[in-house]
Amino acid sequence: MLSTDAAVELRGHGDSVLCLDSDPSRLASASSDGSVRLWDLNSCRVARALMLPETAEAQSVVLGRGSGPAANCVFAAADRTIYAYDLRAPAVVLRQPTQLIGAAHEEVAQMVLTDDGAQLAAADDAGAVHIFDLVAAGRPPVVLQAHESICATLAFRPPATAAAAGLQLCSGGMDARCVQWDVASASALAEWSLGIAEEPPKAASSGGAGSSEGQEAGADYVAPTSFNPRFVHNLSYAPDGRTVAIALGDGSFEFRQADSGSLLAARGAHRAACSQVGFTSLRDVGAPSDGASRSVVLTAGDDRQLCLWAVEGLGEPAQAVRAPPPGDGDGAKRRKGDGGGGAPHERDGGGGERRCSAVGPGVIVSQVGATVLPDKPNWVVQVGNTLCVADNGTVVRVYAVPQ
Repeated sequence: MLSTDAAVELRGHGDSVLCLDSDPSRLASASSDGSVRLWDLNSCRVARALMLPETAEAQSVVLGRGSGPAANCVFAAADRTIYAYDLRAPAVVLRQPTQLIGAAHEEVAQMVLTDDGAQLAAADDAGAVHIFDLVAAGRPPVVLQAHESICATLAFRPPATAAAAGLQLCSGGMDARCVQWDVASASALAEWSLGIAEEPPKAASSGGAGSSEGQEAGADYVAPTSFNPRFVHNLSYAPDGRTVAIALGDGSFEFRQADSGSLLAARGAHRAACSQVGFTSLRDVGAPSDGASRSVVLTAGDDRQLCLWAVEGLGEPAQAVRAPPPGDGDGAKRRKGDGGGGAPHERDGGGGERRCSAVGPGVIVSQVGATVLPDKPNWVVQVGNTLCVADNGTVVRVYAVPQ
């Protein structure tokens, strides 16, 4: 269990906290009150405050990184406009942004930054991904028309993989699809339709919502307990870039191969939409592991559950198998849209599609921690040995994770 009794509350916002971002030593929060707050986690107080123009709702925030222009900045989105704030300014409260980065087609759902801080990507409610070059100021953004409904989430592929294949990005939307992109050519490498759930191998799941922790590998697959459409609410790459974790509207989360979209494992985790999923560095949580392939993944759902899962075997090579036949399915993002179903498919070099699937030789998913949150979570991030949670309230709660 997580340490719910010892949860620290960060107070300072006047309205719902919509988004969080973190690095090993910092935490930033964006709120409907029109501000972004930077937190000192030692004193549990606000260290800096960034005010959005005309107190517009702050929907997304990203901390700068790398050694380029983004290193000293914080990026915030209000409606469809993206601003930058230079933290080298001496004031504690920055009342005006330093720079206007650009605008999306519609309201920004999420922003992400490359590890070197050179490119910023924003997903919007029109289904598009906008990629801004922060080094070549003034260059028009690359626009990827990614989804038929809201593009809810996106992530850059980690550099370990991108160094060989070029910069890649994965986007997910309320059309129940994920798309893998080559950024340089602005072209889709693969598209995965998630509207209909696939049943993974018997050894792919154990434990789960409503069941005991740490069941034996090979336990029966725990199907989703929600009938909500399988919209893609959140996604996250494994540190090695080979696997994508996906949070879905039916309460489940899945692990898929990053190149093909082939299903590796799935878990019916929540009794309402699974809104957050992320790989953590908390390798020592739960039962001891005898291999370096063990990961600890967090999920959070609209059932107010925050869960930790030990995942074994994702680093092992996959075996190709024949894919199930395509089908049709429903799915709508949180606010609007339709979804389709079918088997994962990958584009071949001739512009066609070749259907494929693969499963790992033994991916095991076991629940190792859980707690009940006061409200539906909007965002969850890790800072050190803590998990920071923003929900529909004005408080950011910090939960200690026993090691």
